[in-house]
Amino acid sequence: MGPHRRVTMVGICGDSGAGKSTYAEALKYLLGQERVAVIALDDYHSLDRLERERLGVTALHPYKANNLGLLVDHVWSLRRGQSIVKPVYDHSTGTFKDPLDIGPGDFVILEGLHTLYLERLREALDLRIFFDTDRALRVQWKVRRDAGARGYTPDAVLAEIERRRPDVEQYIEPQKVFADVVIHYTRDDDTPPTIDVPEPIRVRFAERLRGSKRRLVKWLALAGQLGLVRATHFHDEIIGEEGKGKWTKRRALYWRASWNGDGLGYCGRSTR
Repeated sequence: MGPHRRVTMVGICGDSGAGKSTYAEALKYLLGQERVAVIALDDYHSLDRLERERLGVTALHPYKANNLGLLVDHVWSLRRGQSIVKPVYDHSTGTFKDPLDIGPGDFVILEGLHTLYLERLREALDLRIFFDTDRALRVQWKVRRDAGARGYTPDAVLAEIERRRPDVEQYIEPQKVFADVVIHYTRDDDTPPTIDVPEPIRVRFAERLRGSKRRLVKWLALAGQLGLVRATHFHDEIIGEEGKGKWTKRRALYWRASWNGDGLGYCGRSTR
């Protein structure tokens, strides 16, 4: 038997439409697509769209609508360098497709609604990221995506957002306290739209350091890969322990970005 393979696990969590999938795909591209496996947690839904509607539950309910037990087993198999047979959820039809064989790669990126929900999932992750995107942007991006690629009407998307709101508050937002890094997108009203930057976005990062500096080194490496090395990094101090209250940011780093429909492109920076 060969040496144990070291797999780096990154978890990305947040509400629907927050930008998780775009960020995960950007990391995959920057780290090398052949080295990265991206696991979308939507594939671990236990109910299809019609079943959820019939039972009156949303996809955000961790146990009634998701198979988190299977997810935990698969995550730890990937961490050990083993392949898995992963379910596949098709958003365009709201049903399941044939499962896929997935190898671990050097990096595994988990992205979804419940990435930080269970302790056993959090324990498997080397870096935990939470997307705390402004609600107005989440609604705008979700309507744009679901009314296009996922076959909903805009009115249906807006109605679903309202129906899901209690579950977002109960199951999704509390996971932020377990994150190493929180990413917050808001509209940049100070920057006028242009042809090249049609939708200016302001991005704020805050991070929590937990004794070891390895997480900081990993984060700075990712920031460098994303072209943010020119920005001034303040090593934000975030007050509060896991599971206790809210984070308090003493200093924050801002830079401007633009949404071009395919992903986030960074254009300059400002600090406040």
